[in-house]
Amino acid sequence: MARALQHEEWRHAILVECSVCFQSESNALNCEGNANHFICANCAPREVQRILDGIQESECLARHRAQGGRIKCVQPECDARYDEQMLARILPEEVFREYRAAQDDVVEHSLFAQLQQQFQEQLATVMQDYENSRAARTAQDTAATAEYLRREYPNAVQCPRCRAGPVIPENCYDLQAHHGEALPPGRGRISNACPSCGFFSRDRNDWVRWDGQLPSREGERGRE
Repeated sequence: MARALQHEEWRHAILVECSVCFQSESNALNCEGNANHFICANCAPREVQRILDGIQESECLARHRAQGGRIKCVQPECDARYDEQMLARILPEEVFREYRAAQDDVVEHSLFAQLQQQFQEQLATVMQDYENSRAARTAQDTAATAEYLRREYPNAVQCPRCRAGPVIPENCYDLQAHHGEALPPGRGRISNACPSCGFFSRDRNDWVRWDGQLPSREGERGRE
């Protein structure tokens, strides 16, 4: 046991060159992809904080989300990440807490995007089925269908100005939070605005609960 401890102390005593300040340090962290890509204990908190501050910009935020909320190696040609346990060891507690909070936001956004896509796919199927049987449906059937859809999607709302809907399927009361954000490649952007007249309010209470009425295909084409 004593020999193992001596070996560990010897390993940490080895001086390595920091990729940021180029100083030789013994307390350093390396990425998961290359054992020679080091960053010292003095530079690591500043680099992580710089990245966390930068994700306020949409381009940096998208890149951070694509990396799963993890911190990429500072070497431009290296796409490896830093080990979480090593970050916890070398970062000040407040910086590591901020890093984990940003990581939680990435997970939340990913779940939101998945739910949003699932809803749109389900709604497209329902609308197609609705259109296929529209000609044979009586007024009584239409009312029953609208009530069924209201119960199926209790969180959906419609525009208070032109009554178009459904507009917002998720359970978020600050509609500005995700408005305009890019979805995974090929899926466009999140829009919490009315698809018909463009009405937008970040307060969910300004919208009206969806009445279950689906727009016709003809009406959609007329608005394009």
